[in-house]
Amino acid sequence: MRDRVIIVFTHGDQLQKENVKLRDPLEKSPEPLKIFLEDCQNRYILFKNEFNKEESYQQISGLLTMIESLKRSNEIAFYSDDLFSKAEERIRVREREIEERLQQEYQRKQREYEQTLKIQLEDLMREEREAEIKKIKEDYEEKLENVREEVRKEISDKDSTW
Repeated sequence: MRDRVIIVFTHGDQLQKENVKLRDPLEKSPEPLKIFLEDCQNRYILFKNEFNKEESYQQISGLLTMIESLKRSNEIAFYSDDLFSKAEERIRVREREIEERLQQEYQRKQREYEQTLKIQLEDLMREEREAEIKKIKEDYEEKLENVREEVRKEISDKDSTW
């Protein structure tokens, strides 16, 4: 609540007559007053009790300026909290969007990787089958050639015995 307080000191005209600045009596003031002033961020103004019309306007104008400044700083603090909350919410929404997009990207890449692995595995299995078939075919051709060789030899041996 003290962030909205402006302290008004009066009898400034007496201090002026004695040629004393307000800070001098404030420095000599009791500790509770000093603490209160600090809590209020040293927002104070000095009014004269005896003044002419022009001085009256100046005093009132000075006070209104302080009030407006205080009002603006408190509004900024208030709105900044609201703006901060809205900004945090936008950040959370954006983080969720990014997280969802990254999750989708991860899943897409995982599917692509699995598909690549599947194709590579199929290719490997096809190559192994082809190599196995080739080996079986070579073995078959070798055995067939051996059988042909034996048959030729047998025929040749029979021909020679006749």
